Amino acid sequence: MQQSDAQLIQQVLQGNQEAFSPLVKKYQKGVHALAWRKIGDFHIAQELTQDAFLKAYRQLRTLKDHNAFGGWLYVIVARECLDYLRRNRIPMESLDTEDSSEVDKVSYSQYVSDKQEEEADETRREVVKELLKKLPESERTVMTLHYLGEMTIKAISEFLGVSQNTVKSRLSRARNRLRKEEDVIHQNLGSFQLPDNLAENIMQEVSRIAPVPPAVSKPVAPLAISAASAILLFLMIGVGTPYLSRFQNPYNLDATSEPTIEMIDAVFVVDSPAKPAVRYQPGSSHTPGKRPGAGQKSDESLFATLPVDTAEVSTPKPQWNQTKGPEGGVVNSLFVASNGDVYARSNADLYRLTDDRSTWIPANTDVSINGYWQMAEHEDTLYIVSDTETLASVDRGETWSVQGARPKGQLIDTVVTDEALYLGLVDGVFHSVDAGKSWTSLDDGTLAGREIRAITAIENTVFVGTDKGLYRHSSEGWAQLRVGETENIRALASAEHRLYVAVGNDVQHKTFSMTISISATSKTTLSLYRSTDLGDSWQAIDVPEMDSDSQENGWFSVRHEVNKSQIAANSESDVEKTSRPKMVAAQERLFVLDGGKSYYSSDAGETWLSLDLDVVNMTDTFAVVMSGANTFYSGGRFGIQRTTDAGKTWHPFNAGLVRTTVDNLVYANHALYATIWKKLVVSFDGGESWSPVLRRPETLTSLMQFNDRLYVKGVQETSPQLFRVSAKDNGLTPVPGIPSLEVSDIKTLIREKFENVLLENVQDELDELEENDEERTELTLEDFLEDFNLDKLSTAGSKAIEKGVIELFQSYFGSFAVSGSTYYMEYNQQLLKWKPGMTEWFNTGLADAGESIDSIADLEDQGSIGFKIAVSGETVYVGKRDGHLLQSFDEGDTWNDVTTNLPFSVTQFKAIGFAGPTLYVATDKGVTYSGDGIHWHTAIGTEGTPFVVEKVAIDGTTVYGATEQQIYQLKENSNTWEPVTPEVPSKINSFTVDGNILYVGTPGHGVLRFTLN
Repeated sequence: MQQSDAQLIQQVLQGNQEAFSPLVKKYQKGVHALAWRKIGDFHIAQELTQDAFLKAYRQLRTLKDHNAFGGWLYVIVARECLDYLRRNRIPMESLDTEDSSEVDKVSYSQYVSDKQEEEADETRREVVKELLKKLPESERTVMTLHYLGEMTIKAISEFLGVSQNTVKSRLSRARNRLRKEEDVIHQNLGSFQLPDNLAENIMQEVSRIAPVPPAVSKPVAPLAISAASAILLFLMIGVGTPYLSRFQNPYNLDATSEPTIEMIDAVFVVDSPAKPAVRYQPGSSHTPGKRPGAGQKSDESLFATLPVDTAEVSTPKPQWNQTKGPEGGVVNSLFVASNGDVYARSNADLYRLTDDRSTWIPANTDVSINGYWQMAEHEDTLYIVSDTETLASVDRGETWSVQGARPKGQLIDTVVTDEALYLGLVDGVFHSVDAGKSWTSLDDGTLAGREIRAITAIENTVFVGTDKGLYRHSSEGWAQLRVGETENIRALASAEHRLYVAVGNDVQHKTFSMTISISATSKTTLSLYRSTDLGDSWQAIDVPEMDSDSQENGWFSVRHEVNKSQIAANSESDVEKTSRPKMVAAQERLFVLDGGKSYYSSDAGETWLSLDLDVVNMTDTFAVVMSGANTFYSGGRFGIQRTTDAGKTWHPFNAGLVRTTVDNLVYANHALYATIWKKLVVSFDGGESWSPVLRRPETLTSLMQFNDRLYVKGVQETSPQLFRVSAKDNGLTPVPGIPSLEVSDIKTLIREKFENVLLENVQDELDELEENDEERTELTLEDFLEDFNLDKLSTAGSKAIEKGVIELFQSYFGSFAVSGSTYYMEYNQQLLKWKPGMTEWFNTGLADAGESIDSIADLEDQGSIGFKIAVSGETVYVGKRDGHLLQSFDEGDTWNDVTTNLPFSVTQFKAIGFAGPTLYVATDKGVTYSGDGIHWHTAIGTEGTPFVVEKVAIDGTTVYGATEQQIYQLKENSNTWEPVTPEVPSKINSFTVDGNILYVGTPGHGVLRFTLN
């Protein structure tokens, strides 16, 4: 069993020098990698590595927290590097000046060979060094430790004294910056191999450090008094019996050592604040055994071996804490292992279902995996194939080791046989016989020009489904198998000796932005086939209810959240053919999901049961797996759903999945409110538990807190409305008496706009179809979509569709504000006002002539759309998109343009709000504030220049500002922003304040909490 750092250190302190060897072997690569990054010389870094370990050994007894050895060692090596850089370097004479005649000819040949190899290694190191220079300091460090030091995320976290989430975030950002060059780093890792005897050399030096005998307390001078006399003396001077145990034992008159006074160097550390000294006289009321320090005995053996020295011990800084929710989020894939373990992948995180099947727990705390990736298993070893590399785990996913880089290309899936690990990419198939360390292409020209859709295996036979047929791989190469009347394979599945194939036309999917997409398909029924002889013969499977005639041929999909990794994986083509059916097989069970319909067979497709997945459909479901006869899991945009009755009923099952995307976050009336996807949830315990808010509107657009109460702007039955939290049951109710703003059905308008624009932009194709079919007098969109490829949609057509969608969304988004009983709301780029007693909204006359939404991309950040409004009593300020700031002192009846009073010109208003009587205005040029609207002041950063924040939250008279990943504070009567938190391990979507507690909502990391000092 592997021992912890603390256990090894205790053994060293007790005299076992060999216990230091595992510490050296564990940290030597990380220490050397760090030293190389700071010094830049590979061999000098080796010397500094040895010096750092020897210094750590000498100073080991000064380390108070033995579990903090990694962070303490980091401080030592960093200082060793700093000391080296401060010293004058001794000029080194090049070996090129060596007279070869003085060297034996045989050894000289070896010298030349070694020198050339070393020069090649040095060149490769320089390549890596130049790539790392592209990264910020924090990201460069974690990349160096992870790749060159071969350290896990957990080890890096302990080594640097930061949270694992921070390490994963930095590693993720670094990989994204070096996505194109990451393979270069992998290819050059061989030049960073340390000598095999480095640890041995260090331990040899350690053995030369003579252990110091235990420090024995010695008397200052010989004593010639009895123990009884000593007790009497102490009582007389007021020490008292309660404190006898704090003094040294009586002097042994038979001791052979000479009485001496020993001077030693020691460190006295006081952790707690100084307290007034209290003197206790004899007769103290402390109960024996309960007094401070009673019964304590120092263990001198822990200090018996090493000399005393001093070193600064790194103290971990406060970090952001992950709250327990909200639960859910995007789940991209699911996997069931042979032992029954169920794994779920959410963005860069891997979760495993607990043994009692009650909750999900993180399974990859020591590795960061981004992008699209798949899992496989062989002989109790789990494999992950990511965008860039292959990893393996033999302990149920607790730890992962990097096997090697994988071939470039869009990943389809991974399968494992007894012979090899197979990798299916969209444009080729590769196999590895060394567990992913190296890959060989299986391309013999047969699959050229074919798009691979699916890959599966039965025993050692591999099958690949493409857009031009099904192929089987054997020792003789690839062979095409005839299946049905079409060659377009849409899905594959296998179980035992059965192979299942789904064929039919594609569902095309074109993404305009992270929010708007179009899908199109034809009215062709999906066909299923089964083979029990490795594809030599086929049997059609009849699914009576499987009929896609009712499916629309073209439709819009409008989202507020999207699976970014899926889009990244399909970025090579504007049009994606990834909306394919899901088909899962296990023993005789077969599950099929297609177009929002699902079907289940328990007898290999002989009989079928049509299921109702409720909210789950093909466009929102990314994976389905079976675990047992009646238990299925589906993962997608809304998290995980589970059924325990073979699909008859489904229920959310997201306990433990807290890496959600939180768009809005507001603290109001002692509760924390958040929006995830289309849901509004609330927590009354600081984020430790969450529950849905009752009676929410169909669509949420913004949350705001006024008068310590939560208000929500949403859409109910196509009409924008304002809601507030009910004091009775914490549900949302419309503001009483507030009039509705009726608009047309947006879904109908979007479809009409899509049809008109699409038909206009493909008129040439329509004319050609009409000429070829004289009997048709009119062609509809449905007629056209049967053969139309969305790739043909012109740039102008895409822009036209985008513009049409923007026009429709103008009325749905925009800010609002509440002051007392007066309500302000933006609608169609105009500011409206309403008070109780009014029968309709009053137009204040304030309008924004420019486009409220410049592009569909603006829909990703709905907070940037429309006016920025701040109210206090009857005073109203509005920041417009054209950079003008308007002021009203009569609730919007009249307006003053105060733009020229600002200390700088403004292109964009980010946020405005009142902190007491002072108005703060955050812009793209910085933050300015004023108490009267006439005299304005500029808030600056620590460098003395205007400081830009993206978001603002106000607590009383204190203002907090958020940059992309950090929170700053601006106190009353101060004009300087001060950082008050460490870096957030993700982008900040939103944040809010509750006294001295800060909460941030993030994309993919849920809600994080930080307590201020």
